[in-house]
Amino acid sequence: RPDQPALARNEQFFADLRETELVVPQITVLLARQLSANSVALHIRADRMCPFVWLETPFAGRFSDNGFLMLPGVEVEVHFY
Repeated sequence: RPDQPALARNEQFFADLRETELVVPQITVLLARQLSANSVALHIRADRMCPFVWLETPFAGRFSDNGFLMLPGVEVEVHFY
């Protein structure tokens, strides 16, 4: 439904990932805004396809999304709690 946010996103590849030439991407992480005293929103962007992005931090907490695909030039917003 257009009035509700998507719960999941699926991508279809036209070739197996093992057949692609993966190059080390340039990933940019920006602190977008403080959501509350215990959470922040981050904007993440990559210049190339990143098939298995996994976020880590030395701080105690969790990310709203982890283990995802990033496409070039598509900004992803992730919350850290």
